[in-house]
Amino acid sequence: MRAATTFRALLYAAILVATAAGAYMLGRSTPETAATPTQSPSVAAESTELKLDPSYLQVVGITTEEVKSGDLRLDVLAPATVTAAPKGAGVVTAHVAGTIVQIAKQLGDSVREGETLAVVESRDAATMAADRKVAETKAALARQALDREQMLYEQRVTPRQDLERAQAEDIAVEGFVALARGLS
Repeated sequence: MRAATTFRALLYAAILVATAAGAYMLGRSTPETAATPTQSPSVAAESTELKLDPSYLQVVGITTEEVKSGDLRLDVLAPATVTAAPKGAGVVTAHVAGTIVQIAKQLGDSVREGETLAVVESRDAATMAADRKVAETKAALARQALDREQMLYEQRVTPRQDLERAQAEDIAVEGFVALARGLS
């Protein structure tokens, strides 16, 4: 048994020496390339372009796409406040910041409830509309989950705890919907 252990140790040592010798020979047979800079330091500091090997981009999952023009406009029904002035004129204030791109009414025109006064481009309003849409989608999912849990509870498949958790989630999500609708 002792001879087998000694033989195994010698075999491992021989494999280690053979591997090291092979690596050394491979290193000696590979031609060395001198690292020469492609640009002078002053030119490299001024450059705003970064060149990466396409294989590296593929490995890390970076893709490039052509830049295209798009339309960032979005119709958002947003609440505003109209304050009556002494001479029958009204002051309209919007609840979001933005740029007026079109005015639908002139000074002195009559305005009815729900009519468009102006079109405003606003990233804030677009964000608020997106938040409202997300909240409404989550609410729909919470209602579906509550209905499913109610049905399973009535069939005695799931415990009451799961039904109560679904009810609480539905109530919480409805609060977020109310908040999102109030802000936009």
